[in-house]
Amino acid sequence: MTSEMLLFIVKFVFSGIISLLAILLISKFRSPAWTLLVCGFLSQYVFFVTELLEKLQVIHEVKITVLSLNIPLFEFLQITVPSVFFTVSLITFLAGRRR
Repeated sequence: MTSEMLLFIVKFVFSGIISLLAILLISKFRSPAWTLLVCGFLSQYVFFVTELLEKLQVIHEVKITVLSLNIPLFEFLQITVPSVFFTVSLITFLAGRRR
């Protein structure tokens, strides 16, 4: 077993635990801020599982670039989507505290 595969296994286990706890959290707190935070964690997990399936060659990467900047679409989405969820969650949380 290579060190890269061991790292993926550890990452997979901890990401799964975090996703499970996030789902349990959403059932306890139903505010928009918490829901967006959980969506951020779940989207990170989905992108991780997709990356793992690509590395294991179960699925194949589609070569689509963003705005002809030669940035792969999947990597662009993997970086931006969870960050957008976390940012909007924080803004929603802070806006709710002001009221």
